[in-house]
Amino acid sequence: MTRLAEALLMTVLVLICVAGVCRGREPIVSDARDFDVYLRTTLRQVQVSQEPDASVRHTQDAPVKPKSTVRALLLSALIPGLGEIYVGGTRGYVTGGILAGIELLSIYKFYDLNSQGDDRRAAYREYARLYYDRVRFEAYVRDTVAAVNANFEYCHIGDEYDPVKCDSLIDFYFPLAHDDDFYEQIDIGDRFAFGWVDWVHQPQYVNYWNQWESPEGPIPEEIETETARRLTYRSLRQDANDAYSSADKFAWIMVIGRVVSMIDAVILAKTHNSRLASLGSRMNLSFQVKSITNPAFKLGVKMRF
Repeated sequence: MTRLAEALLMTVLVLICVAGVCRGREPIVSDARDFDVYLRTTLRQVQVSQEPDASVRHTQDAPVKPKSTVRALLLSALIPGLGEIYVGGTRGYVTGGILAGIELLSIYKFYDLNSQGDDRRAAYREYARLYYDRVRFEAYVRDTVAAVNANFEYCHIGDEYDPVKCDSLIDFYFPLAHDDDFYEQIDIGDRFAFGWVDWVHQPQYVNYWNQWESPEGPIPEEIETETARRLTYRSLRQDANDAYSSADKFAWIMVIGRVVSMIDAVILAKTHNSRLASLGSRMNLSFQVKSITNPAFKLGVKMRF
């Protein structure tokens, strides 16, 4: 009886294990519907999307395409950094963003500084209009300088000084027109200093005018030419030139930025295509969970290179 009881006990244990008690925490499902309920509960816990028919599929298809070096080059020529952004990747986006930011800043500064230069140029020209008198300048050259200086031969007929004839010399040797040359000459040319309204003739200057060797040459050093009005005008004009000069620097930054971006975008595109050629042009990652008529669990991962 003891052996018979042991055999019966063993048989009961085997049947219980087959029925699922010995499978640990795995639930006992009686049919496909019970398994679908279990599967839905499990997938909800791991946050996997579900389909209405109790079949769950999640597929990510990520094609990786080669990048055109010509397109990257042209985009960077249009806007620095755009070619790098087109190629993509962490370095492409970071480098492209930096170059594009430099370009936008340079464009803003270029136009802003040019606008400042225009305003300052208008200011120094208005200052010249107010404080420089060309008629005063011509009168002093004709009536004072040329009258005592034999080197101004075109103002003389023989030994006689002719102020009318001297007008032709002034037009020839002192061609002041209201253009860019005019505004430069009254700044840098000492021989035009007499036109500033605060320039004052000194009696001793008459003793030095004979030393002026030619109307187009430098005037004697003893003649004071630096007046307060002239120095102020020079400062205003220098401010305008500084603004234009700074604008030119940003223009060069834009040119250099384009060249750098074009070269970098081509290199980046070639590097991208080279890596792609070594790995393959497409990767397909598929994750599939599917219920069938009997309890089953199917997991598939596919990668193609």
